Amino acid sequence: MLGDTIGPLSGSSRCSISDPCGRSHPRRRDDDQAIRDANARVDRALRAGALALGATVEIDGIAELWYDDRDTMTRALASPEMKALHADGALFIGKIQSYLVEEKTII
Repeated sequence: MLGDTIGPLSGSSRCSISDPCGRSHPRRRDDDQAIRDANARVDRALRAGALALGATVEIDGIAELWYDDRDTMTRALASPEMKALHADGALFIGKIQSYLVEEKTII
C-alpha cells in the first residue's frame, strides 16, 4: 500500500482540499455518510496519537493506493494518469508525506 498524508497549501483552508476532491474524483463524489464517518474516526485517532507523541498535526487527509505487487505499483506511479493526478493535486495540496507499506500476514 502507498499511503499519503495530505496538508493544505500555505494560507489555504481545509475546504480547499475537500472541495476539489469531492468535485473531481468520481468515487469520492459517490461516497455515502458511512465513509465520511469512518474518515472522521480515522482523523481523530491519527491526531490523538500524533499529539500524544508531541507532534504538531497538520494532516487534512489520507490517501491510500493498494496494488497487487511492487511492479504494478511502479507502473501505475509512472503512468500518464498518475502524473495528471499529481498535477491536479498540486493546485490545492501544499504538502504530501508518502509512506510505502507492505502487508504482512501474522498468525
